[in-house]
Amino acid sequence: MKSLSIRTILLILLLIFTVFGTVIASGMFYLANESKHLEKSWHDYQLEFSEKARLTSQLNSILGYGGIIHAFKNMVLRRDLSKHDKLHSEMGAADIILVQYSTLSITERERAAIDDIRSTLDKYRHALEVVSKAIIQGKNASAIDQMVRIDDTIALRGVTALREENLMLRRGATEEVGKALYVSELRSHLGYGGMIHAYKNYILRKDERHGDVARLSLQKALSAIREFRVIGANGSEVLALDDIEQTINHYAAGMRTVSEMIVAGETIERIEESVRVDDVLALRGLKILDREISRQIELMADEMSAELNYIMRTDHLMAILVITMVVIVMLLCVWLLIANIGRPIGEMTDVMRRLADGDTALNVPLYQGDHEIGHMSRAVAVFKENVVRREEAEQKLTKANEEMVEQLSELREMRERSEAQADKALSLADNLAMARDQALEASHQAESDKERVRAVVDTVSDGVITIDIYGVIKSVNIAAELIFGYQESELLNKNVKMLMPDSYKKEHDKFISNYLDTGDGKIISPRGRLARRREVTGIQKNGSTFPLELSIGVSNVLGEQMFTGVVRDISKQKEVETMKAEFVSTVSHELRTPLTSIKGSLGLLAAGVTGADFDSDSLELLNVSMRNVDRLSELINDILDIEKLESGSLEFTFGPVSVSDILNDAIADNQHYAVNSGVTFELENGDINNEVCADSHRIAQVMSNLLSNAAKFSPKDAVVMLGARSHLGGMIRFYVTDEGMGIPEAFRGQIFERFTQVDSSDRRNKGGTGLGMAISKSIIDSHHGNIDFTSVEGEGSTFYFDLPESSVATE
Repeated sequence: MKSLSIRTILLILLLIFTVFGTVIASGMFYLANESKHLEKSWHDYQLEFSEKARLTSQLNSILGYGGIIHAFKNMVLRRDLSKHDKLHSEMGAADIILVQYSTLSITERERAAIDDIRSTLDKYRHALEVVSKAIIQGKNASAIDQMVRIDDTIALRGVTALREENLMLRRGATEEVGKALYVSELRSHLGYGGMIHAYKNYILRKDERHGDVARLSLQKALSAIREFRVIGANGSEVLALDDIEQTINHYAAGMRTVSEMIVAGETIERIEESVRVDDVLALRGLKILDREISRQIELMADEMSAELNYIMRTDHLMAILVITMVVIVMLLCVWLLIANIGRPIGEMTDVMRRLADGDTALNVPLYQGDHEIGHMSRAVAVFKENVVRREEAEQKLTKANEEMVEQLSELREMRERSEAQADKALSLADNLAMARDQALEASHQAESDKERVRAVVDTVSDGVITIDIYGVIKSVNIAAELIFGYQESELLNKNVKMLMPDSYKKEHDKFISNYLDTGDGKIISPRGRLARRREVTGIQKNGSTFPLELSIGVSNVLGEQMFTGVVRDISKQKEVETMKAEFVSTVSHELRTPLTSIKGSLGLLAAGVTGADFDSDSLELLNVSMRNVDRLSELINDILDIEKLESGSLEFTFGPVSVSDILNDAIADNQHYAVNSGVTFELENGDINNEVCADSHRIAQVMSNLLSNAAKFSPKDAVVMLGARSHLGGMIRFYVTDEGMGIPEAFRGQIFERFTQVDSSDRRNKGGTGLGMAISKSIIDSHHGNIDFTSVEGEGSTFYFDLPESSVATE
């Protein structure tokens, strides 16, 4: 084989390196182009799934259509308390989104926008509590809206700023990202500051400016839908756009109806009820669009991953090809050098071999001189530097590939977490929608029940007034309006003391306070007990006072204690009673004079003053006449006493009276009742040394009534016990116990009424007017005491009354 010159060898090597360089340059150019394409695709992917874009989309959704503003306006229009908890939760979710956004790398404009939105959310949170209280107070939608009007300008400015910042980042994005922009624009036109916001305000405030804003927003929303269709929509997206467009058309029709009803002067509640639109289709359509766009972007991400894998495989193949070609060239050079140059350049051969083996740490010998060996040695040195640089480049490329794979893995995990969170959010939304439907159904049922109760109460002839524990009027019926001369609107949420004269106002507060502290009251009847009636004085709208009969019951409404008063105007009844009292008083006085004459005449006849001689039968007739005259006089005295007690004209002289004196005097003064009935009066606990504050004459009258009844209704030879003992609250309890037939439980409520006895036959058998117990109760009530009894049928009864001790009464 003919040896080649070094020049020829170098020419051959130059040709080989030229071809080799061309191949490497082409491969690198291809890799550069593919890397740029990958970088652009990756940039688009990051933009779509950037944290800012996600948070901005969530914020638009939770604030606008189907979100906070939508639900808040519906709560005001429909006075629906069931939306309170949902709104409070959504406001908390909006706060969390703003906090997450503020943790990112944001501009000053974005930071100011977040502060503006958070400030407006705080105002809506406060307004939510005001609306809840106003609904409980029964205010209408217009009044509530006046109380909670909020300027949304700064919040809308903030939302617009965030959207514009995201739009700047998305310029030049893919078709899928363009769809996302149209969906964001559609949400903006429909939601906060857009159609639904202006539409609800148009109903609430009847301001045509809000109507114009709503109409313009509807047109913009339809325009966004058309532009979405232009860039291309799949089957699911077309159906979703149809649902949204259908709902928008419903709102457009509703706008025309609202305008007509405003002109006709319809109420806000009537307008809102007539133009309610079911938003389910539109909200579902927006969710479908979001889901479809996310799915298409995921497909784009998968394509990008496949392309990235292809580039990585190509890169590995090119590296292998380069290494292979380098090895071939090196082997060829070694063969040429050994075959044509020989031993003189053995050292250079060894160097080349070691370089081929990858030993880049060796020192290349440099031969001086302008000859081929010198040129070769210098070329080897240069080659060594290139190998070192190539290895460093390979290491850097390998490291970059590993980092990219790690980032892809992290992004894949982030996407999976986002999908899981989205599934949870959808499930929560479904549950919330179900809860909302159930709450609406319960609200409608409660409203129906309320109307039925109202219809019944309005037919009652007595006035019915309901107040809370603070005395604030919550409801009145028609009869109460007629009795007091007020309209319902003039009474609601006013204090019930406006219906009382000044003398009753302080007592009213004390009655409620005492009941709340002790659970008992003079006229307030606890739940489960019959209401007690009391005669009081009311004041009408014109300032005139009038008598009325009042009973109060207690109820619990939604955990709140309420008092229901039933009032009856007894002005005519009092007039009749006054006429009756005057008549009874006149007749009684007119009867007393002739009775006195009759009694005196009968006494003279019985004493023989006239000189007439009467036989035993005639004397018996005289005695019968005398007894009946006494009974008639007693009846007249009782009638006069009861009328005086009712009119308040009966005078009392209070002072300290010994308990033992009351008991001893009672036995002495009423002993004739015991003798006539064949019973015995016995005293127990008669040595008590206390004194009571009382009118001794009137207390003696009470003791006489109790002892006479005990004697009359006890069997012959029975023992009637009377006594006194200390009782709770600084009181002394007096009691009289008989061995009679007892009082039936069914008669308990009538025993202290006038002209009442246990059996009508008792009036004939035992005698008596039936006024004694009524008079006794009135006397004891005037002493600020209490009278009552216990009884067992067939065994007897114990009547007792309590009087305050003298020291307690003085205090």
